Amino acid sequence: MGRDSLVSPPSGALDTLGERLVTDAASADDAFTAVLAEGDRLLGDLGLTWDRLLDVAAVSFATGVTPERIAARLAGGPADTARRPFSERLLFLKETRLDARGKEYSTRAISAGTGRAVSQGGVHHLLSGRNEPGREVAAALERFFGVQVGWCSLSEGEALASYVGPLVRQLKTVRMLADLQARGVRSIAARSVPGYAAGPELLEALLPTLLAELGPDQPRRRTDESAGRRRADVRVRPARRRRHRASFAGVLPPRRFPDADRS
Repeated sequence: MGRDSLVSPPSGALDTLGERLVTDAASADDAFTAVLAEGDRLLGDLGLTWDRLLDVAAVSFATGVTPERIAARLAGGPADTARRPFSERLLFLKETRLDARGKEYSTRAISAGTGRAVSQGGVHHLLSGRNEPGREVAAALERFFGVQVGWCSLSEGEALASYVGPLVRQLKTVRMLADLQARGVRSIAARSVPGYAAGPELLEALLPTLLAELGPDQPRRRTDESAGRRRADVRVRPARRRRHRASFAGVLPPRRFPDADRS
């Protein structure tokens, strides 16, 4: 097969492992369809719209999906279920991931950047669609351009779901914070929680439980006299004498996508 691990294009597409893809376009599209539906619901609850949440140009850069297609999908348009050729996705990376001079990388520079996993001629053949890559070559090219391994084999629905999905997850957290605010809670103090400072994941996991404990009507509240605000405490068995505080006061400004503050 040669040192570049290149093969002629088969009748079916290849994934980055060099194996035939299961061309189930419906299931690939369903991943984003579900994300989109949940996002629509959450944005409606928060009085927001997709254009307030997403920068279409940034989404296009990250996913390789054109701004026109992104706008169409967000507006409820039909999915494009055709899986794009590896060459098309690779060419997008070449045109958008530029060198320090703001120029496209040459095939020679790309070859060198992959550690010679693919030759200069091999890069040219991949960009032109004359050959398909094996696993090592595809992964080396994707790493060179700074995207996740497998990026060049993502369908439209998979690419959009991978980008929008985490944002929708954040919206779920914001929605729960809004519910807490509606019940009079203005900040949350998490005490002696190992690993809390590493990120917001613990707060996200605790919010459903906290909402359930507060009940549908009256929250369990106590006054923080020094701050003059209501506060809900999340208590766990202390492991160390440490206290971390996450406040979401002001996290939901009217009709603006929030940036959660953490002090």
